[in-house]
Amino acid sequence: MIKLMAIRNLLIIILFTQFAFCQSNVLPQSVEEYTKLCKTNLDSNNSLEAIKFGEKAVELDKNNADAHYWLGQAYGAGAQEAPIYKKFSYAKKCRLEWEKAIQCNEEHIEARKMLMSYHLQAPSIVGGDKDMAMELAIEINKLDVLQGYLAFGQIHISQGNYIKAEQEYQKAIEIDPSETDSYYYLSFLYQKQEQYNKAKEILLEMLKINHEEYEAYYQIGKIVLLSNENLVEGITYFKKYLEQEQNSRSLAYAHWRIGEIYKKLGNKENAKNEYNFALELDSGNK
Repeated sequence: MIKLMAIRNLLIIILFTQFAFCQSNVLPQSVEEYTKLCKTNLDSNNSLEAIKFGEKAVELDKNNADAHYWLGQAYGAGAQEAPIYKKFSYAKKCRLEWEKAIQCNEEHIEARKMLMSYHLQAPSIVGGDKDMAMELAIEINKLDVLQGYLAFGQIHISQGNYIKAEQEYQKAIEIDPSETDSYYYLSFLYQKQEQYNKAKEILLEMLKINHEEYEAYYQIGKIVLLSNENLVEGITYFKKYLEQEQNSRSLAYAHWRIGEIYKKLGNKENAKNEYNFALELDSGNK
């Protein structure tokens, strides 16, 4: 009787294992599912898997603007991580995918924004074109005035005209104070000019409107670290960020920056602990 029960239990385990294996290996069936997997792997900083799923998505539907957009994002992430001899290839591919996204949907603002940034930053050898960036900014402005202000701000920064860029970002905040991107753009502009108090204040202003915008806590902590003032306050902001963020690599960066603050404060033991936390969360980034 005991042997029969053991055999029955073993069969149940085998059947359950086979079922679980089959379930875990069910392939996505739609372009939406493949696009979602592309995004999920991008969030996990796994660009090669993101590219694989993104390519499958556009293979299923060559007229899907979102699929092309996210594949472009995946190629862009691949370009950052690839060895130098592959970077140009990935860069060209991401540009082409954003262009295809716009061909599929002329009102795809996110694709236009990424393509504009590409033309501003990329060398001409891989298709960078400042005049094209301006044309894209104009088109973005026609589709969405707020996004147009942000786009023109980037154009002005690329030209070294920080005053005009600041004006564009301030106009964006004025027409919609609830849009968080405008505050980040303005804060990054102030950081670029080492105006750390202004960079911090604009994010604190945003948090008055939305105190659950956790990325702002991370950015304020980083600003405090860069300014080298009120360092203990920086730890408070990073810990507030750690309450919510789930991405392990983002958590690792926060712990690493807390470690940098403790190092500046002369607390070597706490700094070491934070560095170890960071390594545990992201062992591949040493």
